[in-house]
Amino acid sequence: MKGKIIELYQRIIGIGVTKELDFSVRRQVELVNHFTIITIPGLVFHLLYNFFGPNDTKEYFISIVLSSIIITTLTFNYFKKYKSAQITITLISILAAGMLHVLSGISLRIEPMYIVLTLVICYFFYNQNTILTSLLSLILIVYVLVHISLIFYTPIYKDQIIPSAPYSYFLVAYLATILVTLRVLRENQRYNKKYTTQNKILIEKNDELNRFTNIASHDLKSPIRNIVSFSDLIERNLNRSNYDDIPEYLKIIKTSAKQMQYLIEDILEFSKINNEEQNNTKKRIDLNKLVNKIKAILVSELDGKNGQIINQGLPNYYCNELEFTILFQNLIQNGIKYNERKKPTIEIWYKEQADSIKIYIKDNGIGIEQAYHQQVFDLFKRLHTNEVYEGTGVGLSLCKKIVSKYKGQIEIQSALQMGSTFIITLPPCPTENTKSPKAAL
Repeated sequence: MKGKIIELYQRIIGIGVTKELDFSVRRQVELVNHFTIITIPGLVFHLLYNFFGPNDTKEYFISIVLSSIIITTLTFNYFKKYKSAQITITLISILAAGMLHVLSGISLRIEPMYIVLTLVICYFFYNQNTILTSLLSLILIVYVLVHISLIFYTPIYKDQIIPSAPYSYFLVAYLATILVTLRVLRENQRYNKKYTTQNKILIEKNDELNRFTNIASHDLKSPIRNIVSFSDLIERNLNRSNYDDIPEYLKIIKTSAKQMQYLIEDILEFSKINNEEQNNTKKRIDLNKLVNKIKAILVSELDGKNGQIINQGLPNYYCNELEFTILFQNLIQNGIKYNERKKPTIEIWYKEQADSIKIYIKDNGIGIEQAYHQQVFDLFKRLHTNEVYEGTGVGLSLCKKIVSKYKGQIEIQSALQMGSTFIITLPPCPTENTKSPKAAL
């Protein structure tokens, strides 16, 4: 029974609410629906009291008017006429309060309703000056006119007020005031938290951009200098008819140009990870199929070095496919590239824990000294020159950035000539995590 009541309550609150609504409008729509809900218990109580007590026709008429306001307001919200719903519930409530005041006199003690209506109007129309001013002025006009009329006019229902009526109006006003105040305070708190978080992210991204620009410009200058310098040497040698060194110079220019190409491609890849709009599409991915896809991409590198990938089985995970392809491809590719074994081998497996999933990617390559275990994840950080191993120093930084987006961690266990094991720790999959069959590649 309790569950059904809660479900009904949530359904009424959600009338007219859609995903497309921004935060502020959504809260206003929900608040209108809240007002209808808190009016319903008072209305029901009033009807029951009147039915078993005085059985006054006037009170039934008042109840019909209140019911009409509730139904009209919810109908407007249902058809997404949000502003009409807000104006309806405030305007009719003002006129209804004034009418009740005139008919029943000051003994009805309806003043709290004027106060709460003022609060509600300010909340709904704070950024629409014309509507705000008009409705606030209307409250004052109605209130003043009612009291002036009561000087010269005796309320016809003065002696027929149901004892519960003043308490019902006070209760509705009391609940509405609490509701509006708490809603405003919570919205402010939420906006402040959101602003603080976004400001922190902006500062971090700005720092990262400055660091990125400085390092990228430094790394780009080196191959450009080589291209310019050796182009000048070729020009000089051609003027002297000296052709002996030209092939070597051209080889250096070509290597520098390729280095620039790789660096630009990696910079673009890094910028894609920063693009939230481009990378917010997530779905349930079979990571075994992802590894098979990467094996197909790296087939020439695997065949060229007689390498192999042994996948001991991976789970399904809710993620962006492009991001996890970049993540796995970089780690697997590094295990093949930085490897002097006759048969480079990459082993992949995972362990599932109560609060995390750990994915292991192990290679039998050259390994990394412990002193560099943290530095290898820095942007453009390289432990070898291009003459020894080609690269840009962006790959592992990309991996760390991707894992961080999923509130995870990446670490390395390695020693020189002992290979490396990268451990990716991720939060549990948001949906049920079904294991895929083990597959050896």
